[in-house]
Amino acid sequence: MLQYDNYYYFYANENNKAIIELLEQGLTKLADSGELNALYEHYYRDVEDGLNLNNRQVFNLKN
Repeated sequence: MLQYDNYYYFYANENNKAIIELLEQGLTKLADSGELNALYEHYYRDVEDGLNLNNRQVFNLKN
């Protein structure tokens, strides 16, 4: 299995400072509260478990 850092981006018009600030605050709040991790677990845990990741050889790639 190849493993590498992958970043996600949200794009907004630079003139719309309000939406940029709301996105940043909301995502930070979700991460800090643990809710972001809970959402990941809820929607992707079964998929991740089905991949049998613990029994795979991992090759870490550096960007």
